[in-house]
Amino acid sequence: MGHNNISETFISSGFYSSSTCGTTTVRVNPPTGVPLKSITIKYRPAYGSSSTGYYNLSGPLRPEPQYISIGNIVLTAIGGCTPLPVELISFNGNCQKRIKDFKWSTASEQNNDYFTLEHSRNGTDFYPVKTLPGAGNSSTIQNYSVSFSEIEEDYLYYRLKQTDTDGVYTYSDVIYVSCNDEDSDQLSIFPNPSNDFIVVNFGSSVIEDSYVLTFTDMVGKVVHERDVLVAKNSKTVVDVSAFSNGYYFLHLTDKNTGKPVDIVRFSKVN
Repeated sequence: MGHNNISETFISSGFYSSSTCGTTTVRVNPPTGVPLKSITIKYRPAYGSSSTGYYNLSGPLRPEPQYISIGNIVLTAIGGCTPLPVELISFNGNCQKRIKDFKWSTASEQNNDYFTLEHSRNGTDFYPVKTLPGAGNSSTIQNYSVSFSEIEEDYLYYRLKQTDTDGVYTYSDVIYVSCNDEDSDQLSIFPNPSNDFIVVNFGSSVIEDSYVLTFTDMVGKVVHERDVLVAKNSKTVVDVSAFSNGYYFLHLTDKNTGKPVDIVRFSKVN
């Protein structure tokens, strides 16, 4: 929230209390029977009074960058909360000289048995291609990597399947890796137009760092936003099937500085 502007604050289940330039306390109450897996804190500059919370809904002016400092965080499980078995930090892939290379990192692991790298031709039907053992239990960053030559070039979509020692498993987001794409300097989207999934190619000019992908409609309303860890020529897959038909802008912003990096337009069709 922008302090002293409660219209910028939204707590779906719980409460908050604060004072201008003072301490903000947030308590989250997950629905009954639903484990609390994570808490996401987003900050918007205190600007405007729109009840929708979009501080740049109209007009060419934008607020100056503002910064937030978060400290003295205490997380206390009140009850019914279970930690994530594996906290995945990043998952990336690329192709060089016909060799596909995949890397991923975890911040913590609990009863993690193994990872399975899966591939797909259509982004829907996935099949196992490589398996790596997990660290079991860990509270430090663990790094994993695997490289191989994909014999059939029409396998373009990849995801991680993480399996616990008790057989419970979860999936990562889907990424796109091709050896046939020409290197691009700029941010690009394909297919464009699209009716279900788009592949965002970050290009070779983007340095490896943390960024924010923000999708806005033609009047500036944010319809989707996510954090990404980008490497040169890396790609990520975004599901836009829920978007209404029309034109959208994809904004790439440096997560650490808040500075815009690039913008590209695409259209959604049925």
